[in-house]
Amino acid sequence: INGTLRQTMRPHVWYFAVADCGESKLLSATRIRYEFMAWQEDGTEFSVEQDTVLLMHLAEVVLLAAFSFFYITLCKKYMESAESLHATIWALSIAGAVLFLGKIFGTIHWTYYNSDGEGVKALDVIADICILLSQVTLASLLITVAHGYTLLPGKNEDLDIIVLMVFMIGVIHVLLAGFGKITDDAAHKWHEYEGPVGWVIIACRLAL
Repeated sequence: INGTLRQTMRPHVWYFAVADCGESKLLSATRIRYEFMAWQEDGTEFSVEQDTVLLMHLAEVVLLAAFSFFYITLCKKYMESAESLHATIWALSIAGAVLFLGKIFGTIHWTYYNSDGEGVKALDVIADICILLSQVTLASLLITVAHGYTLLPGKNEDLDIIVLMVFMIGVIHVLLAGFGKITDDAAHKWHEYEGPVGWVIIACRLAL
């Protein structure tokens, strides 16, 4: 069954129903495969709530690039006097680089999505994984500093345990991001981290 609808007056939420008009009766457990393609009046694939998503990603990439240039400049000046960077600065740098990489992948995905309505699924997954890993790294770094890592020498003995715990939580986040993308298009989901995936992520953050 193929069909086309056109409407240009205002944004709409479309509902479609399937009825069995013949003698056979559809079973309650009948599965129906369908593909819905929609374009805005200007030809873009974005829905109304996603209208500015590509622009926001581009703005984030530009701002992060400018901040990265400023940040690298400061790190170079610091290394000229101290000859090396502290481990916390390296951890912060890695978190920032992973976040920047995730935003770039996300921008590429949304750029393709704007033209074909599908994007690059692999880049979308990698972008989410990078953003989650960056958040975990930053949260762990703040918690470690709050526990006196940079002030109390005795706290360095527990660093191996902290690193192992952060690594395990990071792996869990990667698996959750992948699982969340598998069910990303489910009709019952309002956002990608709805349901068990979101609850597990909250539990992991609280466990930190």
